[in-house]
Amino acid sequence: MKINFFHHSHGGLSSPAEGPQTTIFNVQAPQMTLQTVVTDLQPVTTYLVYIYIHVAASTVGGQGVGPPAAISTLEFVPIGVQSPVVVSEGTHFLHLECLSPAQPNGVITLYTLYVGGVLSFSGLNTQATVVYSGANLQATVSPTTLYFFSLVAYNAGGSTQSNASIVTTIKSSPDGVPFPNITIINATALSIVWSTPLVPNGIVTGYVVLQTNIPSGFSYVSTDLPPFTAYSCSILACTV
Repeated sequence: MKINFFHHSHGGLSSPAEGPQTTIFNVQAPQMTLQTVVTDLQPVTTYLVYIYIHVAASTVGGQGVGPPAAISTLEFVPIGVQSPVVVSEGTHFLHLECLSPAQPNGVITLYTLYVGGVLSFSGLNTQATVVYSGANLQATVSPTTLYFFSLVAYNAGGSTQSNASIVTTIKSSPDGVPFPNITIINATALSIVWSTPLVPNGIVTGYVVLQTNIPSGFSYVSTDLPPFTAYSCSILACTV
């Protein structure tokens, strides 16, 4: 007995003699065997199955062909889910683009986008190529911060997660520089003490107090000041 598999043609299900279909498998089953297992088929593909029965030449000789049976394989998990393409466009903005899998292996029913393991986007874009594109992330984007992005594609066969894309946002000037604490030492000296910015947005490399460069530390003593004079003090924190 011989079993032939043919692809499902777009023009309909035709017999081997009628269409341009190509034999995918030709399985020789042992004599009198009524079943076999065929492997290495493509997911989500319709096949035509014909049963050929050969009669030994020592008897009458010849062969018989059974009617075709159409069968479709099941969906399989998506293959080739690409990592999101992420570009830092500022201190608080990231532009990212996600593409559809190279082999959907079925109908994609959902995409999810994770930022550092936290769900940021969930939906289904009807476009064939671009799944998600934009800079309006639900997650807060901060300067000088490392972010990990990954895309998950779902179909009836399961889900596949991409490798992570890693991007670091650019540095920015510090935010939340506190007011200095000023103490009068004597008639000609002031003590100025400050703390680090609430949001450094990078590595603080130095401070400027009263136009005097302070390479490190959180205090400065100003001397040789004229007595009984009003002064205004502010702190400028510097990053690269």
